[in-house]
Amino acid sequence: WYDPKFTMNFDITKKRRNKVLRRKIVGIADYDNNPDGHPVVIKLETDTDEDYFLGFNRAYGVNSDNKQADNLVTLIKAGSNGLSYSQSWLLATLDQGQSYKFRTWKGMRRRDLIITVNAIDVTNSNPGYADVTLKYIRSSKKNNPKPKPAPSPTASSPSISAPSAPSRENPEGRNPDSPRMPRYT
Repeated sequence: WYDPKFTMNFDITKKRRNKVLRRKIVGIADYDNNPDGHPVVIKLETDTDEDYFLGFNRAYGVNSDNKQADNLVTLIKAGSNGLSYSQSWLLATLDQGQSYKFRTWKGMRRRDLIITVNAIDVTNSNPGYADVTLKYIRSSKKNNPKPKPAPSPTASSPSISAPSAPSRENPEGRNPDSPRMPRYT
């Protein structure tokens, strides 16, 4: 991928409670125009072979002919820990003010990871950047309620709907909620 000085790993361990990370990321076209050393990609470590990668798809330079997600933050899922060729999937494209939420991040019950794009600046800044926040937080019980058990079956008899009276809209008097059966002559 990229020189390690332009990549950043965001790895949450079970020992951590709440964690917030705010960073500016720059597009690949600004890889060499990056005097402040902002990351080009943030790797969201999952402790599996499939990880998530956050980048800024700046429509500039080698990316000026983008067909999708111009000047947006992209969230990509890829295999092989991002270290070699593998299948990848574009999960989301985010504009400023938008967020993406992973519920139960890394299998941690009631722990969410929220990615928010605070701002995107491609006109007043050189290099252009996306300002993003990653929050690893404990979710509230009402946001992640415990599943309720299914109601137990009752011993009541099945109900049968009476046919509707014929009308102009329903000349056969058929119950509109019942399946239509083919007619044979």
